Amino acid sequence: MPAITPINLTCQVFSIQFAMSSPQVAAIAAVGVATAVFLLRRLLQVKPFIPSLKMSVHLHRIFFGAGELFNSVEGLGRITFDEADDNGMCQFYVMGARCISVLKAEHIRTVVLASNFRQRVPLFDEYVDAIVGTKSLVQVMGHEWKLHRKLISRAFGWQNLASMAPAMGSIAHEFASHLLATQASSKFDVFPMLKLATLDIIGTNCNPVSHSNPQTMPCISAILFLGATAFGASFGAIQHTTNHPVVEAFTFLLDDMNRRAIDEPLHPSSMFYWLPTAANRMHRQQTAILRRTIDDLVASRLHHPPANDDSQGKKPHHDLLQYMVDAAAAAAHNEDASGGVTPQSFADNLLTFLFAGYDTTSIALAYTLHLLAAHPQVQDKVVAEIQAVLGADTAPTCDTVSSLTFCAAVVTESVRLFPPVLVTMRSLEADLHVGGHRVPKGTNVMLPIYWIHRYEGNWGADAAAFRPERHLDEIYGKDKAFRMMAFSAGPRNCVGMRFAMMEAVIVLAVVLRRCRFSLPTDAPPVRPVVAGLVQKPEHGIWLHVQPRESAPAL
Repeated sequence: MPAITPINLTCQVFSIQFAMSSPQVAAIAAVGVATAVFLLRRLLQVKPFIPSLKMSVHLHRIFFGAGELFNSVEGLGRITFDEADDNGMCQFYVMGARCISVLKAEHIRTVVLASNFRQRVPLFDEYVDAIVGTKSLVQVMGHEWKLHRKLISRAFGWQNLASMAPAMGSIAHEFASHLLATQASSKFDVFPMLKLATLDIIGTNCNPVSHSNPQTMPCISAILFLGATAFGASFGAIQHTTNHPVVEAFTFLLDDMNRRAIDEPLHPSSMFYWLPTAANRMHRQQTAILRRTIDDLVASRLHHPPANDDSQGKKPHHDLLQYMVDAAAAAAHNEDASGGVTPQSFADNLLTFLFAGYDTTSIALAYTLHLLAAHPQVQDKVVAEIQAVLGADTAPTCDTVSSLTFCAAVVTESVRLFPPVLVTMRSLEADLHVGGHRVPKGTNVMLPIYWIHRYEGNWGADAAAFRPERHLDEIYGKDKAFRMMAFSAGPRNCVGMRFAMMEAVIVLAVVLRRCRFSLPTDAPPVRPVVAGLVQKPEHGIWLHVQPRESAPAL
């Protein structure tokens, strides 16, 4: 009796179907069998494309799907961390494409300085395009990317960031008041509260907060400022968090993109937006709501520029949209290439800013509060610094934030251990020598951020430990931008990095001055899991909060 193998078993199943089906079905089945046999043979014959570099074992096992590995933090580590050679590198194929993974800072530096190009993945990028558009900074390449990058970098200049600080401090105070009024002495999950706050306050001229409904109170995340700082318009989301059209559209589209791109990428209802499904109809409706809102805001700013305030000579709008408009106008006046800047590019990049920041900053703040609750001595040290720099009630500014060095180190250490985004990619446009290997043109280089941050070759033997002081040590200054990848690195790093760090430090400074956090004895373990384009705490972030009566001595 012949041995039962996957190929033999498949052939036997199809043989039965051949006898019971029409010739056309039999022909289709035969093609399917032939394709399966071909793919299995190819899998069995995978050969390294870089002879001198270690090949992944786990990724190329028969019937062991790549999705099972890349859809978990541990699976990603099995390929890029556990199987890496002594130099932190390995090679593998993903859907037939040649890939390598690098962990060491010096190799990351080589890669990101050699290429700011990312090969588009048609299926995945189609889903992203459907949400943020084709002219967003994360989607454009080459000269068009340089043009948009220059514009947005100007919009995130220090002077513009400074004008956003007062709104950040004000909203942080509202969050602290809400926590102490509704959650004091009770165990609560801070993560959904941080997410709710992201869209709860979406305008600069917010209405007074009502305490009548704690569920719709403004909660906070650093990104909670995004609506105000990006759009400068109120959608009334404070009182109507659960049913405001823009809020509903935003949350639906984010969940829908994750479903299509990550959970069900090959399902027909995910791939074909024209299919008459309920999800596709809802997608069109919600996209129209969000797009119409953003497009109207952009058109209003472009066609009706704000007049200067005669008393102070300031613009009435202190938000990203206005700063982008101003930067584009300045570029045009200076004959700096600005022909590619269109109303669509303004709208697409505003949506990118909102979607990119919604999850990432709330995730970063949630883990930061968890780590401070788990390390009360570090929490006391942060509060002592805040008290020394700001006193009891001084509002943080862009200038004073720069003096909160230990507070910034805590945020940095938090996103080192729990980076919201797990991995990023670069595609080589020319042959490149990395770690003594010649990597051929066209290879995709995977940069597994989570595992780069836990690689002892970058951070020493205590790489897995929470130690904020490491970011104040000179020894970690060399190549820090390439061992610390939470905001990516090189020319294509996160353009909003300074914004994100400033608001995170302001949130901590304001909230920790009023609140003390601790861990409940029965809190579930904190375990990051892949959730669409980011990672999230599987069981949430459970904390206790109490009013802080006095600040510890520095």
